[in-house]
Amino acid sequence: MGIREENGGKAPRELIEGLLELNSTDRDALVELYNSTGGPTWFNDDRWLETDSNANEYALGSWYGVQTDLSERVEGIALPNNNLEGTIPVSLGDLDRLKALDLAHNKIQGEIPAALGNLNILFTLYLSRNELTGQIPASLGELRRMYALLLDQNELSGSIPPELGMASALIYLWLAENDLTGEIPAELGLLPDLSHLLLNDNELSGEIPEELGSLLAATRLELQRNDLTGEIPGELGDLENLVTMDLGLNDLSGEIPDEFGSLTNLEMLDLGGNLLTGDIPETFEQLEALKFLHLGGNAFAGDPASYVSRLTNLNIERLYLDNNQLSGNVPVQFGSLALSLTRLYLNENQLTGNIPPALGGSLPRLERLQLHDNQLTGVIPDELGQLAFLDRLRLDTNQLTGEIPEELGDLERLEVLYLNENQLSGSIPEALGGLHNLERLHLYDNALTGSIPAGLGELGDQSALTELRLQNNQLSGAIPAELGDLVSLRELNIGNNSLDSAIPTALGSLANLEELLLNNNGLTGAIPAELGDLAALDELDLSHNQLDQAIPSDLGDLALLRTLHLNNNALSGAIPTELGSLANLVTLHLDSNQLTGVIPTELGQLTNLEELVLDSNMLESTIPAELANLTNLEVLYLSGNTITGCIPQGLSDIADNDLDQLSLEECT
Repeated sequence: MGIREENGGKAPRELIEGLLELNSTDRDALVELYNSTGGPTWFNDDRWLETDSNANEYALGSWYGVQTDLSERVEGIALPNNNLEGTIPVSLGDLDRLKALDLAHNKIQGEIPAALGNLNILFTLYLSRNELTGQIPASLGELRRMYALLLDQNELSGSIPPELGMASALIYLWLAENDLTGEIPAELGLLPDLSHLLLNDNELSGEIPEELGSLLAATRLELQRNDLTGEIPGELGDLENLVTMDLGLNDLSGEIPDEFGSLTNLEMLDLGGNLLTGDIPETFEQLEALKFLHLGGNAFAGDPASYVSRLTNLNIERLYLDNNQLSGNVPVQFGSLALSLTRLYLNENQLTGNIPPALGGSLPRLERLQLHDNQLTGVIPDELGQLAFLDRLRLDTNQLTGEIPEELGDLERLEVLYLNENQLSGSIPEALGGLHNLERLHLYDNALTGSIPAGLGELGDQSALTELRLQNNQLSGAIPAELGDLVSLRELNIGNNSLDSAIPTALGSLANLEELLLNNNGLTGAIPAELGDLAALDELDLSHNQLDQAIPSDLGDLALLRTLHLNNNALSGAIPTELGSLANLVTLHLDSNQLTGVIPTELGQLTNLEELVLDSNMLESTIPAELANLTNLEVLYLSGNTITGCIPQGLSDIADNDLDQLSLEECT
């Protein structure tokens, strides 16, 4: 018989009063949450603290993000990404019917209240992506029904409480991207149902506890980017359900455990950026699910072919062996691995010999090939042009010789082509202009000759290319006006060549250009006024050419400019006063020209200036007193002009100056 039946169909007064009191407690906690997190500025606060047309408060269950049970007790709060800013009130610990609390993706600050450990039936606690500080409360270990604790991407500090090992229902424990220190508690190995353990991007130290090998339900173990040391426990090989293991970017040493061969469900293994030695265990032949293997940035040595031979029956898609101490030749035998491989990184080793032409025909799915920073010799094989899916090719910083193959122009998907810092010769193939997806082309520091092909103006379909770096070669002729069509270009560096034409006015159309370096050539004519339209420009270097006529006043419109080098030319006329408008300028070199007139007082407005070099011109001027305002100035050269008057006080204290050559007294 129910309560109402026992009391003539009416609930006892005590029960009703109790429910009202509990509802009032719930409401008070919600009101405090609203007030402590800037409720009026939430993106959505529908019905919070509002009344209807009859001045009656809305039921709690109708408040945005609040769920209640049949008795109007609060059992869920979901306010993610809702612009909450402030602190979590302690009173939330009074919501004894609460099952789910989601305040993730907000701007909540302060500490996590220990009182949340009173929420005995809480299933999920989501506080990710806030600005929480302080320690993780040990009381959260009392939440025996909680299966998801997500505290990642905050500013939490201190050690991980061992008491979390008592939260026996945990399936998801995300503590990544905080400032946690200390060792990983061995007690975490007591969580029988734990599937995700994410402790990455902290400052954890010590060894990986072997007890983590007891997490038999684990599918995801991420400990990367910490300060962990010691050897990798072989017990982790017992985690047969593991799909992802990332231990990268720590200080782990020793060899890869043979027991890892038991991880038959493993798809991703990242051990990169440690101090590991030895070889790939023979047991890796059993890892049939493995798709991603990162062993880069360790101390593996020997022939890379021996490493690859342990993997030839697998279907790995991404293989990283970069930044080790591998020596010998580039492998050519990949077995079935050849049919699955999409990324092969062997860069930053000690590889020698030629690039095998067979790579072009044996790796049909390859998207990224990185062989840079080795000691490879010989020519670039034409066969690499057969890698139809390639989007990144890095052969830079080797000792390659010969010409750039025309066939590379067939790589229609290519986005990055780095051939710089080799000994390549010959001309730049016109066919490269057909690379319509190219974003970055680096050919600098070679011995390339001939002219710059006008077809490069078609690179990236005129919209994708952001970097074109051809400096330090032997290129000659004119700068193609077609380069002005590369509307997304941010860096154009063709300095230190033998170019001998005028600067095309079309370069003034490169609205996104941040660096324009044409120095150390034989460029002639005037500086185009159109360069003043390069609103995004940070650095302009036209030094060491044969440019003449006046400096365009339009350069004073380059509001973001930090570096201006026009020195060692034949520029004439006055220094434009408009240069005093370059508020962000740090370096101004106008020396070794034929400039006349006075030093503009407006240069005293350049308060960020660190280097002012005007020597070896034909200036006839006093030193403006306004230059004393340049409190950041570290270099000041004025000699080789006709400077009269006195030296403003303070300028003689500049660390690097030539004022003693002026034979002037300091102003009084």
